[in-house]
Amino acid sequence: MSSHPDLRLRLRVAVKLLVLTGVAGFAAVAVGFLFGGAPDRAGPVIRVSLAGLAPGEVRTVGWDARAVVILHRRSKTRARPGAEEAAPNAQWLVAHARGGEGCPVIWEAERHQFRETCGDARYDAAGQPLGSGYPPLEQPPHRIQDDVLILGRE
Repeated sequence: MSSHPDLRLRLRVAVKLLVLTGVAGFAAVAVGFLFGGAPDRAGPVIRVSLAGLAPGEVRTVGWDARAVVILHRRSKTRARPGAEEAAPNAQWLVAHARGGEGCPVIWEAERHQFRETCGDARYDAAGQPLGSGYPPLEQPPHRIQDDVLILGRE
């Protein structure tokens, strides 16, 4: 008869230790994430010369295992009024070449817009959706300096 209370006590201790271990593990991951322990997703740093890209032309480059589209916007294809026109590099759009449905986007020069290849999503030259229900084209970390696009964080 004395074995049942001992067994129950051992089971209770084991369950409490398992719960405590799980809580401690979760707390360690949460603290690491909140205070800089999350992996840096800035990707590698690459430089792309923009000197040969004329207004209205598009170039696609690979960066961090993803395609990135670079559009040299003409004045009539720049951001909608009030959107990004005050930005220092308003003549350029740098965005991941995937739309809201996850499919590649292509530039339709005659229509001055991007079109997602597998759906109806369309985006203006600023990467903003022309219809509702889609997010804007995602922009990788970048900056432009002296006709050189620097993709990634230095």
